[in-house]
Amino acid sequence: MSKKKLSTQFWFEYLCLRLLVWVLTPLTIRSRQTFAEFVGTFAYFFLPFRKKVVLNNLKRAFPESTRQWRHRIARRAYVHFTKVYFDLIPVFHLSDSRFFRYVRNDDQSVLDDVLKQKKGALIVLFHLGNWEVFADWYARKGYAIGAIAKKLKNPLTHNLIFRTRTRNGARLFPKTKRQSVKMWKFVKNGNILYMVADQDAGKNGIFVRFFDQWSSTFRGPALFATKLKCPLILGTCLMDTDGKYAIRLKELQVEDAIQESGDPIQQVTQSITDYFQEEIRRCPEQYYWFHRRWKTKPPKELLGNNA
Repeated sequence: MSKKKLSTQFWFEYLCLRLLVWVLTPLTIRSRQTFAEFVGTFAYFFLPFRKKVVLNNLKRAFPESTRQWRHRIARRAYVHFTKVYFDLIPVFHLSDSRFFRYVRNDDQSVLDDVLKQKKGALIVLFHLGNWEVFADWYARKGYAIGAIAKKLKNPLTHNLIFRTRTRNGARLFPKTKRQSVKMWKFVKNGNILYMVADQDAGKNGIFVRFFDQWSSTFRGPALFATKLKCPLILGTCLMDTDGKYAIRLKELQVEDAIQESGDPIQQVTQSITDYFQEEIRRCPEQYYWFHRRWKTKPPKELLGNNA
């Protein structure tokens, strides 16, 4: 594809996004969610983006489930993530008073307690609930928090989303090797780094069990926590039945997760994965099943140990 065609595509995507923002921002939260329910349901039936992937992932994760249940959860997932995407820019522009009525934190003391150790903190999330507004809550409260963010292919939309994510004080680190040292120093200086780490990690990942299947997983969170010896927090930001978000935190005791024998990085990674697996079981419609989570095949020796 030529640069001219790419440029036209990028401008089209950008203008569509700006139009969507123009439509969504004036709406009340309830009106925006009602609109999202309609769009998400319409997309499920008529614009089935990765629908086969979603249904196949649900079948692999819940082999005992019925076809009817999987289709119901898939449809709800389409609706949920339409709500999340419709919230992306409007929620970041809410006033503090409106924002904190929409997004609450049930476990603020968990992070406050570990920060007293002056070692910083690493917060790990999955693509579960709404991970976008998570850091914004802490930024608005004055916490020094940074996130790892992959650069979008479209520079126009990237700049718009980047400005949105950082407008209330959060810091973004590009997902590159050059930024690793900066992130390392950021945490060592007593700050908070959070990362979303549940996508397929390819051949360079570490394999752990996720829904009873070997899954290539990023080892970054475990490496950070064990090398820096900083507290490791597991976080979720789930939508409640009233349509609002609730942040919940749990500290993972890294030393307790590491046994005397075996690879400590794998053990910590497995503990992280186990925690989120149970959270996903509680609200499967809020997990991003659109990922090709089991894209990378495990080595034969692992399949031999546990097919």
